[in-house]
Amino acid sequence: MKKLFISIMLVAFIVAGCSSNSDKLILKGDIQNNIISATTTVSGKIVKMNKAQGEPVKAGDIIAVIDNTNQKYTVDSLKAVVEMKKAKLDELQAGNRPEQIAQAQAQVRAAKANLELISSGNRTEQIEQAKNGVAVSSEAVNTAQASYDYLNTQYNKALKLNEVGSLSKSDLDDIKYKLDTAANQLSSAKYQLQSANEQLTLLQKGSTSESISAAKANYDAANAQLKLLKSGATKQTITIAQADLDQSIAQLNQAQNNLDNCNITALSDGIIISKNFELGDVVE
Repeated sequence: MKKLFISIMLVAFIVAGCSSNSDKLILKGDIQNNIISATTTVSGKIVKMNKAQGEPVKAGDIIAVIDNTNQKYTVDSLKAVVEMKKAKLDELQAGNRPEQIAQAQAQVRAAKANLELISSGNRTEQIEQAKNGVAVSSEAVNTAQASYDYLNTQYNKALKLNEVGSLSKSDLDDIKYKLDTAANQLSSAKYQLQSANEQLTLLQKGSTSESISAAKANYDAANAQLKLLKSGATKQTITIAQADLDQSIAQLNQAQNNLDNCNITALSDGIIISKNFELGDVVE
């Protein structure tokens, strides 16, 4: 490979004086030539030539183009990473969605009602309310399953980005952590559904000290989950996510700069007086 080098001559005429002859205007002066070089900081194959030696150029004209396939792929990949991290930061800043908290509150109410019902006896209406608790828990399982499925899809996409080097291992681990959390929530929801079914069965058979203890444990678990959702992300977690996003944006800007540098442009108006490359040459 060879260094890319283009010389552009700037021509300027400086007036030194004029004739006193009224019939003729004579300009006297010197021609000053300035040479400006156009180079590149990226390497690759010249895939396009827009200007030839001896042609005039204007500032900003694209003289030649270096193959930018790799640079463009890097920019596109980093854009996907930035969008993913923006979504993550937005989610942390927004906190848990209202419907998530509402669902947890409903589970607490259902668990409390079941505990009161089992503790107070086994009337017919108590059994009906226990059945309602089963229905609520079943809906919670469906919601948790949907959340897990979504995060599982996101994780699979992140895996592909990581495989091509567009997503760091730490970012992949973070998404995996969220997926594991969703899996735990799904497991917890399934457990609560199982507990609700067991409580209903116990009510139908008659309450015992064991059934009351189980109902209380379920109520405590529901309260703990609600408290966790309400607390949301910590300030430190948001700060780390913001710094992570800023770093990726900086990487994207650098990649975009490398992509832009694949276009060899004229720095000023002038005439191309020499160049050391042709179409198809590989430069460094």
